[in-house]
Amino acid sequence: MLAMGTLTLVTSVTGSFAAGGAAAGAVGLGSALGAPVLGALADRRGQRPVLLLSALLNTVAVLALVFIANTTSEAGISRPPSWWPPSPPAPPAPRWDPWPGSGGWR
Repeated sequence: MLAMGTLTLVTSVTGSFAAGGAAAGAVGLGSALGAPVLGALADRRGQRPVLLLSALLNTVAVLALVFIANTTSEAGISRPPSWWPPSPPAPPAPRWDPWPGSGGWR
């Protein structure tokens, strides 16, 4: 759910699905790389201290993400960088020709 929330938040702030996908991918990658480390720490130190510390750090990280997203969107800093590829233009809407025998949709 954290990846989905990150995708939604970053997409709504930046207006870019690519930026939202990159942020959600980073969350997924961090989770995949961090889980074995947390498992090894839990084996060495015990589950309780590792889970308490990881829950605290996760809460701080999520609150920081929300805070940064809310403060940068108001300042106008949340746009993608200049090297980011532009979004493709929307395709033209189909038109209906009301004249008989014209073939209808074009």
